Amino acid sequence: MEARRILIACLPRLQLSRVDDSLNSAARKLLASRLDLPDIPILQRVAKDDSHGGCLLWCWGANKVLRATTIRHGIKENLIHAWDLLETCKEINGIPGKWHPRPAWEFESHFWTLLDWLPGESWNPWQHFSGTLFEKANHLLGLIRKSSTELLGSSFGSLPCVKRRRELSASLPVLLGRFKVEREPPEIMIRLGVCLESRMSEFNRVAMKLPETGPLIVVHGDSRPSNFILGPSGELGLTDFNNCRLDHPGSDLARLISGLPVAPKCDALAVDLARTNRWGSMVQWLARWLETRCLGEKIENRLNELIKLDWLDK
Repeated sequence: MEARRILIACLPRLQLSRVDDSLNSAARKLLASRLDLPDIPILQRVAKDDSHGGCLLWCWGANKVLRATTIRHGIKENLIHAWDLLETCKEINGIPGKWHPRPAWEFESHFWTLLDWLPGESWNPWQHFSGTLFEKANHLLGLIRKSSTELLGSSFGSLPCVKRRRELSASLPVLLGRFKVEREPPEIMIRLGVCLESRMSEFNRVAMKLPETGPLIVVHGDSRPSNFILGPSGELGLTDFNNCRLDHPGSDLARLISGLPVAPKCDALAVDLARTNRWGSMVQWLARWLETRCLGEKIENRLNELIKLDWLDK
């Protein structure tokens, strides 16, 4: 039985806090009860502390991954879109199958999803980049976009990606003003502040020229390179569907190329969306630090990556 399979320790074991211990127990209870399992599953916990979302992941057995996401405003709508998109794309190679009801289990103040585990490792374009890999990723996004448009439909309206970019651009002067009065901020934050100050005018100019309205389809919403899984035979898969939403069909491609050290040839709108996506991420990290004063090794690595990508963009 799947429930009795011994966990393959393919993920790093992490020390759990008391809160995490509680959620770890909840995860086991959830699977045992909702899947009617006779035994409590063995789970391997891994934290995604390098993301804004703060979700928790557990690897179950050799081929399943359980994800807990804190219930918050808008997340249920994202998960409804995610379920629909996964269902629509279930015949596409590299898309994980789902094992939960629509849109997810609700338990212990979290939404829980159970998906197939894609074998391989997150694509790190700094270590493995080629035109072939980009074409594979772009092709997969194209298949998702085609299935979404044909089976889930499309509409026309205000573009959330553009609205968000303009909001972040407008907030930057205030955030930089707050940052400038900080005493002895970490070196990485100083570099981030200098970078954002040099880009402030350009960020505002590019964000304001983006179209306010356009076509809308269900998109993945977070197709950064690290969410692509490079399989043992060179195939690419895509994970992390929790940010699915209605948005511009080109927003997923823009999210991908915003994280690549070598900019591929794309249309002007994709390039503008990619650049403003990167600057917007930097603004979000600045705002997060101002609110929490928290940094960790993975966060510093992410900030260094963003700053290096911006330098390459010049």
